[in-house]
Amino acid sequence: MSKPQMPLIKKVTFIDTEDPESAKLMINWSTKEDLVVNLSDIRKFVNDPIFFSNVKIDEWGHALEWPGGYDISADTLYESGRKESGLPTRSEFIEWLERNHLTLTSAAKVLGLSRRTITYYKSGELPVPVVVGLACKGWETEHPKAA
Repeated sequence: MSKPQMPLIKKVTFIDTEDPESAKLMINWSTKEDLVVNLSDIRKFVNDPIFFSNVKIDEWGHALEWPGGYDISADTLYESGRKESGLPTRSEFIEWLERNHLTLTSAAKVLGLSRRTITYYKSGELPVPVVVGLACKGWETEHPKAA
């Protein structure tokens, strides 16, 4: 089995193109996920719809780029898109590990997964599945002293 890779940006589409103030992008990822990312805070800062619409994917799929050297990393966009979609994120998983003082090995044991899989979730090389996010919340509910 080949090692998973960090999510890469495959395609970007503006949502609600009728609204010049819209800052929502649909991003198609190498994980076969389509996630909406709202960049309204950046859009307000830039305040130039033509500039904002000139977004391009960098040559490796690791970032979105604008003229003048402005960019946002794929990691940041992926985390934001998963969070906005109500999906578990890498940072939430890491926070769960830390809050409950769990090592990779102990987390693997309590979740019934391999240590390698836990490592992939922690590093972001695999997205945290919904069922794992729910299992983390359930475990924490059953073990309130750990948190």
